[in-house]
Amino acid sequence: MDRLSINGTWHLSPLKSDEVAQFCPYFLTHDHIDCTLPGDIHSALLSQGLIPDPYQGCNELDIQWVGKHDWVLTKPVDISEEQLAAGSAVLTLTMADTFITLLVNEVEIGRCDNQFRRWRFDVQHALRKGENTLKLVFESAEKRAIEEAAKLPYPIPYSVYPVSAKHRNLVRKTQCHSGWDWGPCILSFGVYEEIHLQFVQEGLVESVSCTTKEVDETTWDLTVEVMYNAKARLNLPCRAEIADSMQEGSIETIVGMNKITFRLLCHTIQRWWPNGEGKAVLYPLTLTIGGQEVTKRIGFRTLTVKTEEDGEGGKDMVFSVNGRDLFAKGANWIPMDALFSRITRDRYDQLLQACVDANMNMIRVWGGGLYEHEDFYDLCDEKGLLIWQDCMFSCAMYPSNPEFLASVEAELRYQVPRLKDHPSLALWCGNNEDLGAITWYEESLKNRDRYVIDYDRLNEGVVAKVIAELDPERTWWPSSPSAGPGDFSDNW
Repeated sequence: MDRLSINGTWHLSPLKSDEVAQFCPYFLTHDHIDCTLPGDIHSALLSQGLIPDPYQGCNELDIQWVGKHDWVLTKPVDISEEQLAAGSAVLTLTMADTFITLLVNEVEIGRCDNQFRRWRFDVQHALRKGENTLKLVFESAEKRAIEEAAKLPYPIPYSVYPVSAKHRNLVRKTQCHSGWDWGPCILSFGVYEEIHLQFVQEGLVESVSCTTKEVDETTWDLTVEVMYNAKARLNLPCRAEIADSMQEGSIETIVGMNKITFRLLCHTIQRWWPNGEGKAVLYPLTLTIGGQEVTKRIGFRTLTVKTEEDGEGGKDMVFSVNGRDLFAKGANWIPMDALFSRITRDRYDQLLQACVDANMNMIRVWGGGLYEHEDFYDLCDEKGLLIWQDCMFSCAMYPSNPEFLASVEAELRYQVPRLKDHPSLALWCGNNEDLGAITWYEESLKNRDRYVIDYDRLNEGVVAKVIAELDPERTWWPSSPSAGPGDFSDNW
């Protein structure tokens, strides 16, 4: 299968140059500036000297106009006759932030509205041989949030900080982009991971999900489930290999989604241990489905969370790995930078190694940021850092209308399979402080039942339900802080 990267230099311009002229007259006399993807629009403007460094002085106030306007990115892409003949041309975007209309040769292909989803579009019908123009039109997230707020039958409150974008809780993007008590309001736009075209003849692997089960001290059962989206009825060769175990055969596909299951018995396995307890041993897993190959690294370990009565009117919360109770030592992880183009594997490595050197064994991914890039989770696997993974909700009430809940469900159906195979992932948590936040706002204090119902519809009706379906072996914790499942106390 041919794969074409759409990374690199794009052309950036405001959607309406006259509307930004009072802040940036440059675009009245220039068509565009260069912008690198993966990357963000603020970084492109900063690199050209069109905005000041938002980290310096009060410059944060002087760049608020950027997030209140719409922007366009365009890029020419050459397509060969052989690529056009493949049958399908699937464009994939992840970490696409946030409200984006995608056009190919001025034909609208689709729209994105959730930073935390994976978006795939078949663009075959709009392509032509030779040069094609891809266009991404970014709508202001704050403008969209204000529009969504106007549609609500009652207000959905959220915490406001010294510099804030309005109604951040109504859009599925990094919440701290809208300002926080510890960081700036930089309402970013961009695509923060690779953009690529795949020319598909057979089909696409949508997800790979692994479950490990201990048989004895060195023997483990590994079940691998592959979701494969086939373009036709096919007979495909399949193979899975890890450590000393291999399984191969073939599958007869149907058109659409197929589940392919491998079961491998793995011998002479060394366990994965957290930092300070032993080696974080990982084993490469290689899967081949037709013409596609997928690789992952698997760590074999058991992990339970004990919440027994402590004899003092409370409960313990003890993480036990491979039957050994741990004293959890760690820190809260927020996004490394407000400008996501600056987040790199080297910076992840530096900070996570500092955690290891400080004798930490756990990191909490805070719910006001993002589901981190794959490099973060890979490095935690390597370094033996367990992860308390918040879902991306923080310090607010959230809607429970069908459209919002459907968007969250789609987000989780991408993120849970993506992350669940990391041995570092210790626990799923519903949110950051949202349970306690029910008592923070005048609206929720006056009509507590309304907001408790909204909270429960989202947190238990969607988030907990999807996680229980897709990752039933891992502990679910409703909120941070909370007293545990079924208890609406925030436990402070």
